Amino acid sequence: MTRSYHSGRFRCLLAIVWVGCAWAGVAHSEDAEPRPTAETNETPPASAAAGDTDKDLSMSLTHAAPGLIPSLRLHPDYFGSPWQKEGGPLERSALSGDWGGARTSLVENGLFLDVSVTQVYQGNLAGGRSTDEGMRYVGSVDYWLSLDTAKAGLWPGGLLMVHGETRFGRGANLNVGSIVPTNFDGLFPSPAGGPHDTGLPEVYLMQALSEQLTLVMGKLNAVGLVDQNAFANQSRTQFLNTALNNNPMLFAFAGYAPLAVAAVVTLSPEHSITFAVNDTEGRANGAGWDTAFDRAVTAAAEWAVKPRLGGQPGTYRLGYLWSDRVMRSYAVDRRTFIGQLAGLVPPSTEGENYVVYANFDQYLVTLDEKQGRGWGLFGRFGVAPEDRNAISQFYSFGVGGKGIIASRPDDRFGVGWYYARFSDDLKNNLRVLRRGLRNEQGVEAFYNIQVTPAVAVTPTLQVIIDPAARGPNPASDDYALVFGVRLQMDF
Repeated sequence: MTRSYHSGRFRCLLAIVWVGCAWAGVAHSEDAEPRPTAETNETPPASAAAGDTDKDLSMSLTHAAPGLIPSLRLHPDYFGSPWQKEGGPLERSALSGDWGGARTSLVENGLFLDVSVTQVYQGNLAGGRSTDEGMRYVGSVDYWLSLDTAKAGLWPGGLLMVHGETRFGRGANLNVGSIVPTNFDGLFPSPAGGPHDTGLPEVYLMQALSEQLTLVMGKLNAVGLVDQNAFANQSRTQFLNTALNNNPMLFAFAGYAPLAVAAVVTLSPEHSITFAVNDTEGRANGAGWDTAFDRAVTAAAEWAVKPRLGGQPGTYRLGYLWSDRVMRSYAVDRRTFIGQLAGLVPPSTEGENYVVYANFDQYLVTLDEKQGRGWGLFGRFGVAPEDRNAISQFYSFGVGGKGIIASRPDDRFGVGWYYARFSDDLKNNLRVLRRGLRNEQGVEAFYNIQVTPAVAVTPTLQVIIDPAARGPNPASDDYALVFGVRLQMDF
């Protein structure tokens, strides 16, 4: 397919997004409440504006919509006294503190600088592909630099975001042998990268055109815009397994860190729609301008509704992704390990593809809604055509929560199950394997111990049933027992 064809298709899709946005901007003039955060469904406290009385909330995205900003989800104490509290370093929300007052001064002028280090010590204890080398160590460093253009005195409603990642070490993902990796954080910035891989996956502008309409343009994690979940969406504080962070069916439609344009339309405090158009060739270690929207594009739409069932908050999402990408090797994506089998599969030449998915999180008990304390249920579902997708159906379900122990208000916990049904067409093409390809499922349980506001330790245990790449022992290769410990530190 030629560049002109896809450029025209992209312009058409982009026009649809802009028309929908324009309609939303003029059709909904009522005031909207601040958006809840993706992780806790909480709204920013009323005191959020106390230190910024000369600016209206709608002028500053870091005040009006903190749930859209990753680093603000890590540091909710940005509102109030963010860096220093009485009692010293053990009560700071960032280990490096306030830098002698410089950090607070930067924040007051709209500049947010955050560094977060994630370290995972994980091993395949039994079964699976291999138990060699026992426990293995892998870690990552994330850097966020955000500029709130209103607080900086530039223009209202804007946010410039730059996000970098560095990985070090080699984890246990390949030892397990599962198609869905057991350590989601260990895949970034590039699943195929070396032990010292560095990338720049996100450089984008977020611009609020009104209280109902926010645009996002640039290089970003497209899947991060959709499929969010209060109990199963944060690999730094919740589940480690990839399938319990996102629906893995979506990865074939949205490569990591592509060029994209998106719009978040807030119809009311209870209803919002996200539209997005993205390239399918994204990568963290390249800009992507040379092939931008050249080969294929993906268009996405997700509707989110936030009802109160029995007085308890929840979010329900329904989404659709479509792509005109010619699918080869069953929509292989490097964030799943189906690529290990791709050489055995005749390429598919099907043009266009789609997936329909759903997602929910529902609190059953809330102890402190503003702080996100309580527990509830979550689940995901997806379906896609069998003749061009490795995973044709996906299900996950579980329970999660935060602060259920009164003396431990910031601890989190979760128990989740997932089931990935592989395409029958793909299975038929893989009969050359010793036992063929069986549907994969897994269970993970974790408890996130918040040692200090800036340090957390999370033991996690996973059981993977029928991992695809099995070892030589027929008695033990129907499962893998995976144990891990995650250390999270915010600087």
